Amino acid sequence: YKFSIKTININGFYTKFVDQLIIRIGAVKMKNHEYSYSQAFNFNSQEDIYNIFNLFINYFESMHLSDIGITLPLLELDDNNTFYQLWVLYHTLSKENDNDYFNMDIIRYLFMYFLSHNELIKEYKLFYDIVKRLIDDKELADYYRMNYQDNIKDIPNDLIKRFNENNKIIIR
Repeated sequence: YKFSIKTININGFYTKFVDQLIIRIGAVKMKNHEYSYSQAFNFNSQEDIYNIFNLFINYFESMHLSDIGITLPLLELDDNNTFYQLWVLYHTLSKENDNDYFNMDIIRYLFMYFLSHNELIKEYKLFYDIVKRLIDDKELADYYRMNYQDNIKDIPNDLIKRFNENNKIIIR
């Protein structure tokens, strides 16, 4: 089973990132667009998605949050862009919780999980509610810390599965 990005929710900025990927073959670093595009748009597992999206998020943040970002063509990043809307929530909520590195990792993986699932990428309220619950409920954070410490990448799926939208709680 192969995973792939089926929608254009991320935008041309992702393509710009892929165009700039550099691969290493032995001691040589080079651009190989065919390989880069294959790695950036076709995935064998959720792990592959996390790896490339983590690089993309770092790239996006370095451009967007620096003076360099002002000169880049970020016109695609308006309020109608689903990636940008989700990133603004992620960025804002991360700032609220930047002293807890374990929760920061969970929030980042949750962000990547939402990006990689077409049915979730526009679910801003769900993303916000789950992250706020994680930040506010110290027992919940401890539950994940104790039970998922070695497998933190499975937490987003579990959080979404256990989240009760009516009561805004995570059912344990």
